[in-house]
Amino acid sequence: DLHEQYHRTTDDANLINADGLARIAAYAAEFATALATRPTMLTYVSKPQPVMASGSRASLGTIPDMASSPGGVRLTGVREGSEDRDATVSSGAPGAWPIDVESAPRPVYRTERAAGPITVDGRLDEPAWRDARVITRFVQSQPHTGYPATERTVVRVLYDAHMLYIGAMCYDSEPEHLTVLSLEQDFPGASTRESDIFGVTLDPFLDRRSAFMFLVNPRGAYRDAQTFNDSRQEDSAWRGVVQIKTLVTDSGWSVELAIPWTTLRFDPAKVDQAWGMNLLRRVRRKNEDAYWAPVDRKDPLHRMSRAGTLVGINGIHAGRNLTVKPFALASRYGAA
Repeated sequence: DLHEQYHRTTDDANLINADGLARIAAYAAEFATALATRPTMLTYVSKPQPVMASGSRASLGTIPDMASSPGGVRLTGVREGSEDRDATVSSGAPGAWPIDVESAPRPVYRTERAAGPITVDGRLDEPAWRDARVITRFVQSQPHTGYPATERTVVRVLYDAHMLYIGAMCYDSEPEHLTVLSLEQDFPGASTRESDIFGVTLDPFLDRRSAFMFLVNPRGAYRDAQTFNDSRQEDSAWRGVVQIKTLVTDSGWSVELAIPWTTLRFDPAKVDQAWGMNLLRRVRRKNEDAYWAPVDRKDPLHRMSRAGTLVGINGIHAGRNLTVKPFALASRYGAA
């Protein structure tokens, strides 16, 4: 509004007198002060934003929920009209930024059974993905704690009798500048902090202390681990059976994970499952980490006491977690 008032004042030639100049100076000073108090990568608009009912779906082609976030903050890297609105059941989304990440309510997402088969190829083009609810609200832990992520991320979660599926489209305003330092599992000789990353942690017992973790870079290399005691202990030697495919496009990169139920330990006696979950989007060139469940910069992805909750899984069975490793023995007999 200040921006519009400033321009209306300057455009009116009849106000260019002592009184008009004083008003121009006042508007300019107030406008400059407003801009100086916000991060420079965000552009502020005065257009009010619609309020969305919790857990709702909007048809394809509507303006995405985080194209303009609460408070009128417009994000970079957004392709308007390409995604559904965020369907997080409870997000604690504020009316003004930054939020207090420590006191913000923990988000809840309700998944559902896949309506059809899913091919794990990184494309996310099956009808089941199109119809799934989406997560789009990610909040920075760094560099600007409590502010919206500057690059849009759209996540969907589905399941069937055998797998948990997680699909993410990581839009990027500069996809040619994605950072990938390793194509090997567990990123030997490199830190996950040195790459663009999509990460997920799952706490199937909802004890808020333990988790299975998967970190994926844009070229499909990944690191998996188990964590315990609310991130104080980590077993990086754990190897989980998982299918992962990624795809780099001119609008960013996508990742598709299929995690068998046999990989994850959970209580099969529970008909309706509720799991801890958090999601991470790391943009290396900006030193930006953004999370679905907001956390402070000191907290890692596997700090499950700060995670959100995944609900809606029901009627699944763990099966037997068996791995078969074939081998052969050979002997040579005969006189020397």
